[in-house]
Amino acid sequence: MFADDKQFVLPTVVGDELELHLYTSGTATHTGAFGITESGGPLLTDYGTIDLAIIPGRAFTADGRRLGRGKGYYDRTLPRLRCHTIGVCFPFQLLSDIPTETHDHKINEVITTI
Repeated sequence: MFADDKQFVLPTVVGDELELHLYTSGTATHTGAFGITESGGPLLTDYGTIDLAIIPGRAFTADGRRLGRGKGYYDRTLPRLRCHTIGVCFPFQLLSDIPTETHDHKINEVITTI
């Protein structure tokens, strides 16, 4: 089974930062900031072990720009990731242009249904 060979991590909001915590089917979860389910598993500190990251957003462009919620959690986390990053969205979230600033970081790929 795929899950037997891979580790999964979930983000946890801690103050102004995201922490990444390991998750397995037996790991306790809790409702954290913004009503999002967060993992209570061990903290992952070696970002180099991450193979793929699925990054949320409110909107994306085809070239990888993303619009988040404005707190910068992922803009501070993305530079630490060395893996392939993917945004997944509905077609109405894929826009031709969105406002970006110098601190905004692109993702590698955007996937949507057509």
